[in-house]
This record gives sequence, structure tokens and C-alpha cells, in this order.
Amino acid sequence: MASPVGTVLSLVTKAWPLVLKYGPKAVAALTVVTKFVSDNPKVPEWFRKRIEDLPNRLSDVQKKRGDAAKIRGTLDIIREVALDAQRADASVDAGSYVARADRIERGVRLAETQERGDQKPLLAKLKSDTDGLLAEVLEDVSGDPKPSTASTSASSHQPEGQPERVDPPTE
Repeated sequence: MASPVGTVLSLVTKAWPLVLKYGPKAVAALTVVTKFVSDNPKVPEWFRKRIEDLPNRLSDVQKKRGDAAKIRGTLDIIREVALDAQRADASVDAGSYVARADRIERGVRLAETQERGDQKPLLAKLKSDTDGLLAEVLEDVSGDPKPSTASTSASSHQPEGQPERVDPPTE
């Protein structure tokens, strides 16, 4: 078994390109994951492996073609982390995270029906919401308070000129 320092260094090395490219929310999320893994050696092994594999999975998601595919890949990770944490007896409300991820995914589907020029700003907002939700679920799993760099959640940040919610119309 690798030493905790070796594990942390391995996580940081694998995630560094992602951190450089995707900024403060990714940094906050990676910091929380790294701290969680290093501070909790008695975490169930299956859960530890899932958490330690997050940087690789996030990196793979960012290699996907298209903003919608990247968002969906991250949403899948969010759902899995929340459900895994709930199964590992963490005090995580997985249902809330899954519902929020589903709302964002409905927004992605709606954005995909728009003209390309209208799609870009909607997908950019949804990407930001997704990054915030990822940071939030990782902070919740670790039990750490939210760092200031990830304090904007999917529902609290409102870029000027963007709709607050992007839900598909009901028929």
C-alpha cells in the first residue's frame, strides 16, 4: 500500500493539468478530496479507491468532445460520489445532489435544442453550475466547510444576462 504522502502526490500529479485548465473550483474540489483521503485512513477500501480515482475520471471527462458531453460526464461523477458516500454511511443527502444534477442535465438537453450561438452561453453557465456542485458534494463528503473559492453553488451564482434556471418547458 502506498504511503499517504505518495498517494497525495500521485493524486496531485495526475490532476495538475485539470487544475491548471479549470481553475479555482477544481482546485477547491481536489484539495478537499486529497485532504479527505489523507485524513481518513479507515475509510472503506472500495470508497477510498473511488475517491482516489476521481482525478483520473475528471481528466477523462474533460477529454470528451463537446461541452454537453463534459457536463454530463461530470454530473455522472457527482451522482456516483453522492450515492457512494451515502452507502458508506456518510451524512450526505444523495437525493438532493442527484436531483440537482438531474436539473442541470435537463438544462443541457434544453441547450442542445438551441442554435449554436445560443447554446454556448447556456452551456457555459451549466458548466459553472456543474463545477460548483462537484466542489460542494466533495466538501460535503469530506465534512469540511466550504472554502471561499467554491462558495458559489449552482443556485447562488447569477451571471448578468443569463437566465436563473434552465429547465425544459412543461407541456
